[in-house]
Amino acid sequence: MANVDTTFGELQTVPLTLIILAFLTAGFILHYYILEPLLYGPLSHIPGPKLASLSGHYLTYHDISLRRNETISQWHRKYGPVVRIRPNEVTLGNPTDYREIYDTKSRYDKSKYFSRFAVYGEDNLFSTLKYTDHQAMKRQIAAAFAKSTVVAKSEAMVRERVEAYLEAMMLEQKTHSVVDVFVLFDCFSHDVMTRFLYGEKHGTDTLLSSQDRPLVVNLKRSQIWTPLWVNFPTLHTYWLGRKLLPKEYVKNGEYGADVKRRIESLMDAHDADKGSNEDEMFSLYGHMRKGAKLNRDKMASEMFDELKAGQMTTASTLTYTAWRLSRRTQWQDKLRTELLALRPDDDGKLPLAELETCPVLEAVIKETLRLHPAASGRQERVVPPGGRTYSGLYVPEGTTVIGPTLVLHLDPDVYDGPLEWRPERWLDASEEKLKSMEYSHVPFGHGARVCIGQHLGKRYSSL
Repeated sequence: MANVDTTFGELQTVPLTLIILAFLTAGFILHYYILEPLLYGPLSHIPGPKLASLSGHYLTYHDISLRRNETISQWHRKYGPVVRIRPNEVTLGNPTDYREIYDTKSRYDKSKYFSRFAVYGEDNLFSTLKYTDHQAMKRQIAAAFAKSTVVAKSEAMVRERVEAYLEAMMLEQKTHSVVDVFVLFDCFSHDVMTRFLYGEKHGTDTLLSSQDRPLVVNLKRSQIWTPLWVNFPTLHTYWLGRKLLPKEYVKNGEYGADVKRRIESLMDAHDADKGSNEDEMFSLYGHMRKGAKLNRDKMASEMFDELKAGQMTTASTLTYTAWRLSRRTQWQDKLRTELLALRPDDDGKLPLAELETCPVLEAVIKETLRLHPAASGRQERVVPPGGRTYSGLYVPEGTTVIGPTLVLHLDPDVYDGPLEWRPERWLDASEEKLKSMEYSHVPFGHGARVCIGQHLGKRYSSL
């Protein structure tokens, strides 16, 4: 009893204002961070995990654990087509809703998340937030990525790199019992992209040159830590972060600086040609130098972004395709039969136009992209003024919305056995079923911000 009296006595000595302030603070925290998000906030009617409604770090945990896409797919199977994944973030698993947020007519802006992808102090196409700004910049470089340009100028260049890839493969086989094709596909994609960006004369040779190979190695080291970097972009700027984080993460900025030095060197060499080389003028830099009103840092930012995006996504697609084919060898036989039936040119090589008519090859690539899409990340958009309704649920303006590609690609109502790699689904489906699958198949995104390099990626994936 004495202890209780003592405690009560001590409590009486605490100023009343402090007690009131403590209760007000606790009430504010309870209201703002718990009750409002869960019970009567603007998104409280959207289904989803309770922890995700309270804190964005719940999804961050799954992101840095490399389970983001898988986790969101599980949530959609549990909660339906509209799921709240963060306090102010919603994902949409219906293909019609997906097209609403990315369609050209909708004109949604990107979220502030993309600002962290600006390079060298300048925005690029990927980091540009405003829809109108993005379209203005896209018009300045779109000609370089147009299908007509890619068809006209890429075939000989890509074919030469394919031959270099085969040579590199033979060299690897002489010294290794097992060849890491992911590394070689990375190098192949990097070489193709640098030739496309700067012109063949200034492209890298990471497949066969020991001097160029470290550039790809450095890029891959930095990409390993991407999930951590996108969630904590300033972590490496703090003393404790620099001490605790892996050196590859801390040195990520150095890799970017190294790439910039190479880009500037290539730009200087390109400028020295004074546009006299016709082939160089069809590179991305040639297009920007000729028609776009961009400063050097902005051009370097754009080329760095295109290099990382194009190299990474295509290498991934090629690697997954090889892996899938190795597990279902009958599809290797089907591909050989189809390709051997084609008519080669006089030089014995198959023209790309012929490859584009191969249904088995197309089905193999399309099915690989369904399970391993090129654009499967955080394609965040901001709901415009007035809000929008998705699958019967109203989402207020200012909310971040995402169309998770993998959720659409794994929909069991659209794809039978969605987790299984079945190229035959694209060959044997009825017209109605094929139309439904095509509608939900968006490996390169959709609308105004669809992957600008998709024609190039599809073309050299086929080769």
